Parts: sequence; structure tokens; C-alpha cells
Amino acid sequence: MRSSLHLRPMVMVGLVLSSIVTIGSAQEDITIDPILLTVDRFEAKQGRLSPGFEVITSEQIENASQQSLPEFLSANSGLSLVNNFFGNGTQSAAVDIRGFGAVGDENTLILLNGIRIKNNDLSSVNWSSIPLDSIDRIEIVKGSGGVLYGSGATAGYINVITKRQQPNEKSMKVRTDLGSYGTRSLDLSGTTSGDNAGLWVFGQRYNSDNYRENNEERRSVAKIDYQWYGEQSVLTFTAGADRLDLRTPGDLGVNVDGISDFVGFVGRVPISAIDRQSSDSKEDFLSLNGNNATLSITQNMARWTLIEEVSFRDSDSSLFSSGSQEFSNIETKVWQISPRVKYDALELLMGSEFIFGLDYFKWDRTHTRATTPETIETQPFGVADLDQTNIGVYGRGTLGLTDDFTLALGFRHEQQEGEAIDSVDSSAPTPFGTTNNAATSKSQTLKNNAYDLGVVYSLAGGIDIEASTSRAFRVANSDEVFINAFNNGTFQIDRTFNFLEPQVSYTHEIGISWAHKKTYVSASLFQTDTRNEIRLDPVAFANTNYSVTQRRGVELQTTWQDERWLLRGNFSYIQPKFLNGERAGVPLAGKDIPLVPRNKIGVSADVQLGHNYNLGAKLNYTSDQFMTNDEINAFGRKIPSYSILDLNVRKHIGAWTLAFKVNNALNKEYFTFAVNSTTVGNDAFNFYPLPERSLFLTVDYAFGQ
Repeated sequence: MRSSLHLRPMVMVGLVLSSIVTIGSAQEDITIDPILLTVDRFEAKQGRLSPGFEVITSEQIENASQQSLPEFLSANSGLSLVNNFFGNGTQSAAVDIRGFGAVGDENTLILLNGIRIKNNDLSSVNWSSIPLDSIDRIEIVKGSGGVLYGSGATAGYINVITKRQQPNEKSMKVRTDLGSYGTRSLDLSGTTSGDNAGLWVFGQRYNSDNYRENNEERRSVAKIDYQWYGEQSVLTFTAGADRLDLRTPGDLGVNVDGISDFVGFVGRVPISAIDRQSSDSKEDFLSLNGNNATLSITQNMARWTLIEEVSFRDSDSSLFSSGSQEFSNIETKVWQISPRVKYDALELLMGSEFIFGLDYFKWDRTHTRATTPETIETQPFGVADLDQTNIGVYGRGTLGLTDDFTLALGFRHEQQEGEAIDSVDSSAPTPFGTTNNAATSKSQTLKNNAYDLGVVYSLAGGIDIEASTSRAFRVANSDEVFINAFNNGTFQIDRTFNFLEPQVSYTHEIGISWAHKKTYVSASLFQTDTRNEIRLDPVAFANTNYSVTQRRGVELQTTWQDERWLLRGNFSYIQPKFLNGERAGVPLAGKDIPLVPRNKIGVSADVQLGHNYNLGAKLNYTSDQFMTNDEINAFGRKIPSYSILDLNVRKHIGAWTLAFKVNNALNKEYFTFAVNSTTVGNDAFNFYPLPERSLFLTVDYAFGQ
């Protein structure tokens, strides 16, 4: 029986599969219900999943204890949470697929209903604009997405699908959350629909003091989704607005050997004596306003499906950092046009399909920098306009050569045009009292290609074996072309701009999956070799192209489910290495890439009890990892390993749902991001502590139930 699978880049390397294959030797029927997936950028019912394709349902999200989307995602196989600067798990947090560490955010593409939502800079996705209660499902694809989505999908992509109305549905739901650190929120959602049209609306107001001092968070989110259904057409209009005001507590400086006298650095204490909730950045803050709209038309014509999609997104963010003595205002506008077509060849080659598409992206970004918020209009020391236009064309075919053998291949060609201009006179004052280099402009045109080739062979008993190989690329974003350099010990804003070579990655993978009645098991081996990897050089304090890096790993997943129980387990091992190059004269060959835990283990259990009770528990272990800036692995101290236990209980009483959640139930002190100081001393580092035990109560009321 040939399965319709999403084929990812995989390596053809040896794998001992016999112990797994024998599991499915019994010739029994497969009882997996089809689920809706966005495969090759078209929605379709799929009966079986490939090893690197994971789907998280709204029911699983509701039964989880996590309060933010990045925290929830990081508990899955092959995913890690990095760059969680502000400790609230939303703004600044980055989800890293398969071990890219500090640049995981730039190599993992985040989509909302198939639309890119990350700005073309080093800022993270505004996760606070995607409340968990608004999500219908999450699709996680590990392995390159370069053919389908272009630049930045090196390690894979995550597609968050929001809730939509069903035909002839009328409902309304109110949800409130109360919890630790002054957390309180109110969600309102409603749906009304008939035979031909429907409307879904969502609104949220959220307030929290969060774990750290100077970490207050205030946000609001509004979303709307309108659909019109014709006989052969569907028109969809979505729009949203989000507002975020966040106090940013900054890092905590630590001397690991005892109190030391670092001139100009006050407050460094032994880690055992530090107040983890404290902040030395009492004035730092972030504000973000965003708006978005998407219009999509889907037309079905016999064997053809045509989608015409247009979207617009803008954001206005302001950030003040007392540490860098800088206030920044960033205005971004993004346009995307993505027409695509699919042909279902049901009578050709055992039911093959072909897709073709075009992507047009245009980013316009203005970055204004000053020493204080009060001088942003009158005395900016930098006003950089950075624009980038991408045009990509792609095609992909899935060929059913036999009932059991499927071949998939795809190709993409993309052209990027970038321009950077700074309009401020070089004599403008800087935060450190130095002068700037002369203002200049620079433009660059790049052409890149991506491809993937994969095969799947279906065996009896629900076993699929897959192998594939691919090429992906990443172009430096607008922040990465800035040079903020130390010249002869003096910090300087360099306006010459640093256009970098495109990053190119080759991923090879082999995997096996087994679906049998209530059980699903998958295993994958992968290797990703990256040339010209774009990373920060902490010594030069500028982004650069590293020669060659490599990630090797294995991922295991298993799920067992019946009418009452849902049991899940996952394991991932990643070996991230520099293969050559040097830092400040020290060879990097064989050194571990920082901010990548080698081992991750996750287990979870959900059980339905009598009287509409649901109990859930999730335990996740993350091994130790090198701190960022420690590329030469010589600091002698790592980010410690940690295990986090989350618990929840849920009770349904008619139209009411009550949920009690305990996060970090064992009250572990931990952090996921730390920086080895390259300017203070070898015994110093900075870290961002994450919350200890926290409690939350959720109350839902569904009208009309």
C-alpha cells in the first residue's frame, strides 16, 4: 500500500533497521484515521506521517501546561529553545531545529497559516501574537524546506494553523487565566457560519509581571478570519493586530570563582549568591505594534487546484538597552505574493501530483538609533534603510512509480536584491562617545538554488522506509549586514555594511516509520553540512561566514493511544561540529557549536478518567551545552543540564472547563542561554534565568453547550 507522504531531505547512510522492521512483521490492518495536513503548500488528508513530519493537535495543546508556544514546541524531538533573553518564553525566544544554536532562529522558518511571520532581521518571531487558544494545529517538518519556501528554511519549518469556522457552526467561548507572578488574561472567541460563508473572531488581553524584576508584560491580540465557499472556489480573508509592551530585565553577570573586581562591571557575585529574579536593567523596555492581512483564493478545476495568495504585514518596534546605551526604533513592511498550482495525476504513474509556484517577497526596513528615546528624532546616530526583494520560482513532483515505491523531487531558483543606505552624517554622536565611519550605501544581487530528492518504500505491516538528499540556502538578513566593531579597543559604528556570501547547506537523511493500530514509531538519521554558515564572530563583533559546519544526529519518536490513554516519547542526539576555521588564531576544527544540547529526552502521558477528568504529565530532559562565545570550548563551564516536570489536571462540567497547571513542578533553577564574556575575564559569564515553580488556573465557558 503506497502512502502519501511529505518527503524531506534525508541521507543515504547505513542504518541498522532490523530490530524495528521485525516489529511490523505481523500482517495486520492499519487503523490510522486521515488527518488534515498542509503538504507541499496545499491542504490534503493524509493517512500516515513521515518520520520528520509531526502534527500537534489543538487537543494536545489544551491538555499541555506550557503557557507559550516556544515552550510548547521545545518539548518535541529535535527542537530546542534558545535566545530566551527576557524569560517570558515569548518575545526573543527562538526555536532551533537540529542544532543551529544561536542562529537557530535564522535557520528555522516559522509560518502562520503558510505565511512567513519572521522579519528580515535578527529579531525573533513575536510569539505573543499567536495565543495558544487560537491554534488549530501545528505542523513541524524537520529537514530542509528550501524548495518550498526558499531562504531560511535550512533545518525545516514550523507551520502554525489557526482555528477556523466549520459550516453551519455557531459558538462563543470565554477563557480566563490566573497564575503566578501576577499573570492574568482574558480570551474571547466566536464563530458564526452558514452554508456558504463563515466568520471567526478572536481577542486576547494579557498581563503579567513575569518571573524577573523589570519584566512586566502587557499585550493585546485581535484576529479575524472570513471564508466564503463556492461550488469550486474558496475565498479566505484573515487579518490581525497585536500590541506588546514588555520590560526587559537583561542578563545577570556572574563570576564563577568568587567576587572579583572588574572595573566598570558592578554587581558580579558568585552564582551561588545571586538573586535570580533581580535585574540590573531597570529602565530597559521593548514595545511592538504589528498588523497583518492575507487574502487567498482557492479554485478547484477538475484535477487542478489553484491558490492565489497576497499578504501584507507591518511592525513598529522600539527597544531601549541601558547596557549598550542605545535606543532603537525599527519600522518594517513586508509584502508577499504567492500564486501556486497543483495537478493531481490520478491516472498517471499510480496517482502522482505536481506543483508549481512563485514567491515574491519585499522587505522595507528603517532602523533608527539614538542614545535616548528623547533624542531619536533630533539626534539619531544611525538611520539605516535596508531593503530586500526576493523572487523565487519552484516546482515539485511526487511520482508513484509502483504501489509501494514513491519518488519525489523538487527544484527552486531564487534571486535576492538587497540595498543598504545610511543617511546620518558621520559626525553624529554615538553611545560610547566615538565617531562613526563615513556613511555609505551598498547593493547586492544574489542568485541561489535549492533542490530535494527523496524516495519512500512501503512495506507490509505499515512500515515506510525513506531516504532523501537536499540543498538549501540562507541569505544574510538586514541586521547581519551591520558592522559594530571594536577597533583598537574602541567600540565603533561602522557604516560600510558587510554583505556576506550566501550560506549553503546539504542535508542527507534516512528514516523508518511504523504505524499499526494504536501505535506509531519513527526513527531518523541525518547529516547536514553547511558552507559559509552566517554567524557572529564574538571577537571581531561582526557577522561573518564560517567555513564548514556539520550536524549529525538521530531522532526517535513513539506514540501510543487508545480511548483513554495518550503516551508519547521522543529522543534526539545531535553532534554539532566546526570542521575548520579559527577564532582569534585558535583552530575550531572538531569543536562543538555552542548552544546545542547533544541529548534531549521527552516523555508525556495523558489519561481520561471518569467524570470528565483529564490528567497530564510531561517530563523533559536537556543535556548540558556550551555557552555562546565559547566556540573554542575552553571556558571550562557549560550551561548545566536540566529536567523539567509539568503537570496538569482538567475537568469538564457541562459548558465549563477548569484546568490547573503546574510548570516546573520540581522547582528547578535553570537557564537555556548564557554568554561567555570575551571582554571581562575568563571566569565571567552572563545568563538569563527562567522561572521556577509556577501555578496557573484556566477557566473556559462555551456558550450554547
